[in-house]
Amino acid sequence: NEYIPKIASQFRSLNLVRRQGCVGAIRTCLFDSEVHWWALHEAKILPHVLYPLVVATPFDDKDKEGMDPRIWMAAEDKNKKYEPDVGVRKMLLECLLLLCQKKPQRDDLRKWKVYPVCKNLDLEQEDEGVSEVILDIVNFLMRDEEGERSGWDAPPPLETTSEDKDKDEKVVDGDKEAVFKDMGVD
Repeated sequence: NEYIPKIASQFRSLNLVRRQGCVGAIRTCLFDSEVHWWALHEAKILPHVLYPLVVATPFDDKDKEGMDPRIWMAAEDKNKKYEPDVGVRKMLLECLLLLCQKKPQRDDLRKWKVYPVCKNLDLEQEDEGVSEVILDIVNFLMRDEEGERSGWDAPPPLETTSEDKDKDEKVVDGDKEAVFKDMGVD
């Protein structure tokens, strides 16, 4: 568990192959949604993921509220360059997209102001593939979720009606052949 922050610290390496490998390793770990809370709150990987995506465009005071100071201070550095490799940039954004799987983590990403970083990056860079991933992240972070469910959330329990129960009882009572014929099974 101690290796994740060490790997994430290599996202700023000058060696492209090292950056590709480290970002790829973290992205692979994030396919398991059970580690998301730990990755955000214990390993604190978000600043490592966001820093290479920051462009030299200062944030307004409203956007700075809740944002990691390292992120907004980096944006105020006129010499700050975002990740030059399109593949690494896209993998970093895919890490954010994976962190959008569950509502509690989306709420954390909103609170920590991930949207302004993505918005500024999209205005600066020109790769269509990267812009598509940014759009997916923005759709998750900016939508109204009152009563909504994500496609990744567990499905709601099915409610059975008395009509459904009657059908089930018929099948149990020996009407299996009719059910199979309805399904196209001989």
